[in-house]
Amino acid sequence: MLQALRGKKSGFLVKVVLVLITIGFSFWGIESYLFTRVDTSVASVNGTEITQDQFRQRFEENRQRMMQMMGNSVDASFFERPELKRQVLDQLVNEQLLVDANEKLGIRITDDRVKREILSIPAFQKDGKFDVDTYKMLLTARGMQSFGWACAWRALCWARLGDAEKAYALVAGNLRPSIHNSNGTAMNLFDIYSFGSTSSTFQIDANFGTPAAMVEMLLYSRPGVIGLLPALPKAWAARGRVTGIGARGGLTVDLAWQDGRPTEVVLHGAAGRTTTVTWGTTSRAIRLGPAGRTTLRGPHLEPVTR
Repeated sequence: MLQALRGKKSGFLVKVVLVLITIGFSFWGIESYLFTRVDTSVASVNGTEITQDQFRQRFEENRQRMMQMMGNSVDASFFERPELKRQVLDQLVNEQLLVDANEKLGIRITDDRVKREILSIPAFQKDGKFDVDTYKMLLTARGMQSFGWACAWRALCWARLGDAEKAYALVAGNLRPSIHNSNGTAMNLFDIYSFGSTSSTFQIDANFGTPAAMVEMLLYSRPGVIGLLPALPKAWAARGRVTGIGARGGLTVDLAWQDGRPTEVVLHGAAGRTTTVTWGTTSRAIRLGPAGRTTLRGPHLEPVTR
């Protein structure tokens, strides 16, 4: 056909064929001619795909958890059993079914309800009440050697418990460079999940979780209270500044510190917003003025009047 077109370069037929080819590329793109689309899902739940990456990550999390419980002496072939893989897939399917049901029913869970549910978990209780030491013991059992979301989640937990050095160690672990497709962070700061020495992929969850853990180390907030530097590690204590942290109550916080103590705090929000800012044993109740901005200086959180 191409030879025939060359022989009739100026003919009407040539022009028609070229127009048809151009239309084809316009609607479907060159990608459809050069590449074959590969289905990477392992299951579909009401039209939502469960991807191979999701399955691999959950399987690896379960494998590490079981190794921590059973010890490193467990035979690696144990984890290749089909029933274990089926359990992981069933977990993912059931979770998606619950998400779909919640969306259809319009269920929304408040922060207080989540808090009550966590406090009522028997594994975290002692003598029928939530016990911080029991929670820490279980969190410690999870270990410090993991990757990706597992490290980010544990760092968030340790930051909330005020253990700055454990939180920092987990964040630093996630930021280790990915070399030869290993777990870690790529040069563009994407979190990398390893499939072995020959391949790896980018996972978004740790890219969200790790910065969230870092923010949690610098500022804690709940409605009516903003806590400064609740889990500041030694590595960051000398000097630092962060801007634009969102805080509960519709506030945004700019924070600077030196030698482990706050030097300046600027709160932004709608005029009339109120909260209490704390650092150590110091607290300061504030109300944003007409300009929607309040500045506090030094470890005593002295208001700056203009």
